[in-house]
Amino acid sequence: MKLKHLITTISLLSLFSCQSAPSDQQRNERPQTDTLKNARLPDSVLLEKYHDYLFSDKLPRYRYKDNIPPYLTKLVKQKDTTALLYFLANHLGLISDNDKAWHYSNQEILPYLFEIDINGDGQKDIIYNGVTLGEGNITKIIMNNNQDFKKVFETMQDITKMSFANGKLAQLSIANPGCCADAQVLDYDYTVTFTTDNQPSFKLNNTIGHTRSYELPKAKYKNPLPFHVKEQTAEIRDCCFDLNAEHPAYGDKGNMIAVYAKNAKGMAMAEKHENGTDWLFVLMDKENKIIETQFPSFLEQPTQIYGWIKKKYTSLN
Repeated sequence: MKLKHLITTISLLSLFSCQSAPSDQQRNERPQTDTLKNARLPDSVLLEKYHDYLFSDKLPRYRYKDNIPPYLTKLVKQKDTTALLYFLANHLGLISDNDKAWHYSNQEILPYLFEIDINGDGQKDIIYNGVTLGEGNITKIIMNNNQDFKKVFETMQDITKMSFANGKLAQLSIANPGCCADAQVLDYDYTVTFTTDNQPSFKLNNTIGHTRSYELPKAKYKNPLPFHVKEQTAEIRDCCFDLNAEHPAYGDKGNMIAVYAKNAKGMAMAEKHENGTDWLFVLMDKENKIIETQFPSFLEQPTQIYGWIKKKYTSLN
């Protein structure tokens, strides 16, 4: 293996070391698709070819952005730092959960604190989207009722979008790349309604799963095309490449994201001809049962999955 690829592989193995390994029972229960039955090249050769493809300059890839949440920073142009520091001086427990191990100063967490009127009552509510004592960020929404503050929403990671209707928050989107910098990312979409006393209620409306650095299509169809799987099983992969060696970040089933059964449905949004094979970039329906995945968070709730499928496995072939 080339030195640059060896270094990349070692780095990825270290970065994703906390991802759980599949059990022997799970290995035994895994379906065998035609790609897994084929005679394989040595794993080191496959992995090097995969790296050559994945890290080529021509390949556009999705990137999850860490650090201070860029969406809220752009949304809130100016901050009343005096008011925010006063809030922290009197209500830090709503941010720190009164944890004795909390070691951040109020000045340190000020960049993660935002004032936004959530329910249209003219009072600035508080959104905290920032650091915790553990891995990753956290999002907290704290309502302001005449300086009486109450936390109404909390979830891991970062706000990526907020939509308002009639002066009130209507839609909220959260991106969660998981703990320990693992490869799986979940995008949560919430619908927000309000009670008779003008307090928000958050309902998880949709979940989309994908990997941190999957291949993006260079151009999409004008209109997505519905399709279904016509083979007994079909794999969704992170790019237009069959890696059936152990992946340094995903697990022992290569770059497979999910396996679906016959008649599983989805929407094709783009296509690509790569190395003699036609591929489709798809979003699989959340109603489908995922037979197998290397990413357990995709099974926690009905989840749509982004990825690439061989066109010959679908009704669009």
